[in-house]
Amino acid sequence: MAEVPEEKAKIRPIVGLLPERNGVPSAAIFFDMIAIAQRGWPFIRTDYGDTIVQRNKFADHLMRSDFTHLLMLDADHRHPPDIVERLTRWVKQDPTRLVVAGLCFRRGVPFDPNVFIVNEAENAIYQPAEWGRGLMQVDIAGTAEMLIAREVFERLPKPWFARDYSGAAEGKWPGEDVWFSQRCGELGVDIWVDTTTTGPHLMESWVDAQTYRTYAAMTTPPASGMTETDLTGA
Repeated sequence: MAEVPEEKAKIRPIVGLLPERNGVPSAAIFFDMIAIAQRGWPFIRTDYGDTIVQRNKFADHLMRSDFTHLLMLDADHRHPPDIVERLTRWVKQDPTRLVVAGLCFRRGVPFDPNVFIVNEAENAIYQPAEWGRGLMQVDIAGTAEMLIAREVFERLPKPWFARDYSGAAEGKWPGEDVWFSQRCGELGVDIWVDTTTTGPHLMESWVDAQTYRTYAAMTTPPASGMTETDLTGA
């Protein structure tokens, strides 16, 4: 494993990158990951596998090492090169912050933030529509960019990540991020979201005539009705 620079030794995170089925899905994301590694942070070497199983394996790897934190990153997001520094700074300010996530968004409509606040009095769950810059405490956060202290895995029973099928009859399929967040809540582990840090979510789309006309309607075409172009990106 790569050696962490001495000035970063107090908080010693290791990065767990969740591989996609076909590897890193874009050149941009590939070089983003290289940029993170070039800053001296070690990665857990893993193969593609079930996402939930992989997250548990990452946590198990952390527990068998001398690293202090696990930073999970999903490979279908563009993460800032300084993502490790951005999330660990909040822990350096206050070591009791055991879970700190970036603010990420759903890849599909309505593209909402993957963070939730539980209102027990109303028996309801809300998503914030507005937020300030800095730390926001939430009850549930997505795991696409999440820094977790070793202490959390020491306190939580296995499995650390799982899918809850108890509401399947009602069409409810909460994922492993909800499972993990709820287990944290039960043990009094606060979850924080850094609203200044985000990893844009890669999405799939199809291009057809309607795509072109929708885009054209948003721009001002030349008077001739023709558009200047080249074939380099065709």
